[in-house]
Amino acid sequence: MAVKAFSSEWASAFKDEVNKSSVYQQAGKGWKWTVGLVVEAEPDKHFPEAKGIVMDLYDGKARNVTVGGAADAQKCDFVITAPYTRWKEVATKQLDATKGMLQGKLK
Repeated sequence: MAVKAFSSEWASAFKDEVNKSSVYQQAGKGWKWTVGLVVEAEPDKHFPEAKGIVMDLYDGKARNVTVGGAADAQKCDFVITAPYTRWKEVATKQLDATKGMLQGKLK
């Protein structure tokens, strides 16, 4: 069954995937900050309002991942912002997130 992007079901599935990743468990050791992803609205792409993803990441685990308003994500320790279509490129591996930040495609 497909899960709608940026829904509460998506957030739960994303958290589960992060917690299954042995690569992330090693790479995230010592990390103790929240990360907010702001997904900017693109009404012409059927994404009418901005959303925020709040990821509570701690020592190689995702303690919680929630979807809410963009303002929630903007309160996080680290915030990455991009339009919906850019996040779609990241999700489909057309754009590497790190490269996207370095190129200014994710801010």
